[in-house]
Amino acid sequence: MTINQLIKLYEDLYEDYVEQFIHEIFPLNKFTEPVYYYLEREKIKFRSGVPILINQMFKGKVENVIPVSAASEIIYAITLAQDDIIDGDEIRWGLPTSWKKYGAGMTLASADYSYYFVIKILKRIPNSLLNKRKIIDSFIDSHKKLYLSVMMEINNKKNFKIDIKDVLKIYEFKTMTGINATYCGALSVDGLPNKIYKIIRNYARWLAYSAQIRDDIKDIEVYNTKSSDIINGYMTYPIVKLKSSLNYSDFEIFKSNFGVNSDDAVDRILSLLKKYNVKSQCVKDINNFVYKAFSEVDKIKKLGYDNVEILKVWATFYKM
Repeated sequence: MTINQLIKLYEDLYEDYVEQFIHEIFPLNKFTEPVYYYLEREKIKFRSGVPILINQMFKGKVENVIPVSAASEIIYAITLAQDDIIDGDEIRWGLPTSWKKYGAGMTLASADYSYYFVIKILKRIPNSLLNKRKIIDSFIDSHKKLYLSVMMEINNKKNFKIDIKDVLKIYEFKTMTGINATYCGALSVDGLPNKIYKIIRNYARWLAYSAQIRDDIKDIEVYNTKSSDIINGYMTYPIVKLKSSLNYSDFEIFKSNFGVNSDDAVDRILSLLKKYNVKSQCVKDINNFVYKAFSEVDKIKKLGYDNVEILKVWATFYKM
């Protein structure tokens, strides 16, 4: 299977199992439209597809995992709506962001309102599933960590003492929708060895790191002087890599220009990133995280589960 085929499979699984389920419980109306605005435009439905594939991989019951997939997709749409307000971003995926289209107040209220339906959906997990309580607890914990990451990221703006371990902790929390969806996909199958649940969670965490760093690079390369991370002073992975490499004179340039909303200041930061070849350092680290994900898949195979190659195909998506 190729990456494109897998992405198409995610889309098909969403349409076959998840979309109608969401519409039955989460109504599309003027109150939910600011969240649906993202839910319907997100192209790669891996947050719903991966849990279903993992459930099928371990021969689980699909009805146990559909609520996990549905809740994960809605939570992701909610966080995008809120994140764009926090960052002040006006464009996402080539169109105005939800708060620009519907207003910041309406979008925030819609996001909070929509969480009611996430809870309602999670209650639809069959009571026969022994891990039901673990799944709900995992969603609660991931929700806490997700918003903790937002506050951590804000509090660490222009914090030049932050290191790579600090950034990775923020990234782990920031990508909790994907990590939790993958982990709960395994929890939707009762009776698996506890090692499997842990391995699946680690697999998701390695890929979450690689995905977030890829996004950092994209933010620098694609948006260039419109890079919200550089302008906002966020201590991203490439920025912390750069900070750790700078000589004294370049560090002074970095300190006086990072987080400054001007094209000249952003250009100076971009020049430093290029001078110190930060992208190649990040690409190396991204691929190392992907190889760690590969190793988790090998652990599953060693435990006697052979139908896991699709996890390696998905991991390949994150390589650079």
